[in-house]
Amino acid sequence: MKAIITNIFFASFLGVSLLLSGCEKKDEGPANQFTFDGKSYLLSQGFVTEGFERYEFIRYELDLASDGLTFIWSEEDTLSLKSIEGKGGILSFFFTTLSENGIPDGTYECSENWRKEEGKVFGTLYLGIGDEEDKDFDFTGGSVTVKSLGHLQYEITFEVDVEGGQKLKGYFKGSFRLSNGFV
Repeated sequence: MKAIITNIFFASFLGVSLLLSGCEKKDEGPANQFTFDGKSYLLSQGFVTEGFERYEFIRYELDLASDGLTFIWSEEDTLSLKSIEGKGGILSFFFTTLSENGIPDGTYECSENWRKEEGKVFGTLYLGIGDEEDKDFDFTGGSVTVKSLGHLQYEITFEVDVEGGQKLKGYFKGSFRLSNGFV
């Protein structure tokens, strides 16, 4: 009888342990979003251009789009954007590198001379797309960190200053669609 009670106790203990360990919340890392002017925006899509030569460097455009935007692509040229529907925001980053094989991993400092300096980035936040009055904010300082995760997959972390002295901070990890760029 004592053995049966002991077995029931251990079986109950094991069952509760398994139940509790199965309910643990998995750490999925930061959310794909950016924060600006005290408000957070979810980022749902990423786009990147093939590099093109300019001022002896290779330049890439990387765009992140918030929830609420739908992109209509040209049927004739599937890399060309035809129109944007909905409401939201887009972050556009322009990287200057020597690489012809995608944006190299690293931290890129914001610079007004980004077109003529390797390892620099410039960008613009476009807010209010689809609203009567949209606004854009150019980057004036800060940095953007890029990590390649495979073909057309990146992890982007950014903390930049924009016109007017405001801060823009965010993160995106995921797949990117190849495009001809938005700007």
